Amino acid sequence: MSDNGSDPSNTSRDGSPPDQTTTDEPLDPSGIAQFVEHDRCPRYLKQKWADDPEPDGREWREAFELVNVAHLGYGQEFEARQLEAFAANATKIIGPDGEDSTQASVPDIEYDDTWAASSEGRIDQLQTAAEDAASLSTDTDTPPYILCYQAPLGGQVGNFDLWGEVDCLVFAPESATEAVDELDLPTPATTVESPHGSGSESSATAPASSHPQHTASDASIVARVLEIKSGKKRKPAHHVQGVIYSSLLEQTLSTDATPTYRIEASILTQPMAELSDDSFHPLAVPTFQLPEWECYTEPLLAADGHVETVLQGDLDNLPFAIDRVCNNCEFQEACATYAVENPTTPASLALLGYPPAVQSRLQDAGVTNIRDLSELLPPQQNTDPT
Repeated sequence: MSDNGSDPSNTSRDGSPPDQTTTDEPLDPSGIAQFVEHDRCPRYLKQKWADDPEPDGREWREAFELVNVAHLGYGQEFEARQLEAFAANATKIIGPDGEDSTQASVPDIEYDDTWAASSEGRIDQLQTAAEDAASLSTDTDTPPYILCYQAPLGGQVGNFDLWGEVDCLVFAPESATEAVDELDLPTPATTVESPHGSGSESSATAPASSHPQHTASDASIVARVLEIKSGKKRKPAHHVQGVIYSSLLEQTLSTDATPTYRIEASILTQPMAELSDDSFHPLAVPTFQLPEWECYTEPLLAADGHVETVLQGDLDNLPFAIDRVCNNCEFQEACATYAVENPTTPASLALLGYPPAVQSRLQDAGVTNIRDLSELLPPQQNTDPT
């Protein structure tokens, strides 16, 4: 996903949910990111997308609802503040219609244009933004750019149709990246969790380069996917979301009329926002290496990959674990109830907190449920609570 090449997909490049060969809805890039954030929990993914009667099967108090509404509100307000900072020096801004800018979670921005009602119209808007960016002059105090807020992108990645709204797309002349580098803007050391690590604790800290992918090419514009996250460090889930949107953007721009382009991706987190003044340039946000994270993301969405295997499986037979990643999951109550209510089912092993691979080894050894585990040793007599 660097310079122009052949169209990576013959599927719909609409800026709205593409036509499906089945009745299934397209997957959401942010939902795939949450799947990764939840340690790729099969039950999370299955309950998120599959038609399932469980939400209406009993009177749940909390299941199937957002758990931490306050955290969600803070994230939306953080995003709105950063959008306002990016918009301050934008040459042109395209955004959604009908938003109430008096709310703290909505950026107070005047749009030069709003997204068209039709998918074809939105595709034309994005391609026109790329064409307009190629003609922008960099002979200005601030390198020029076109800002697209909540840009709708759709297409196929791997074996799945996906559709979603990326936080920001930035189109700028290729020379603008060099101009931004010359501004010597403050750039933090960025903690980035590696795609090759085992679990969420694996991380590596290194100085973040503004444009590690900046190489000589015939690209006339830079098309930057920019996701805004209120956390303190970039996580694998953020990179997966950026990779998916980068792929969808490439499918949208892959026409003969589009100027030659280079696609980049950035994740804005709190450390970068704290170093900025009232306004700062979106191209100053550090990029990440797309090819490395494509290798992590593509197997998830491939035919017979992890996502397809989970969605084709039976919810009752999917292994899962009750652990720390469940704390802010909308399905926590349902999964915990399912694990507790019958100690003779394999699902009861989820209460141990062991990952599915460990549970599988226990079952191979004859421990198929938590009652089997309790009977490995004879009961202790004459014990007192301590």
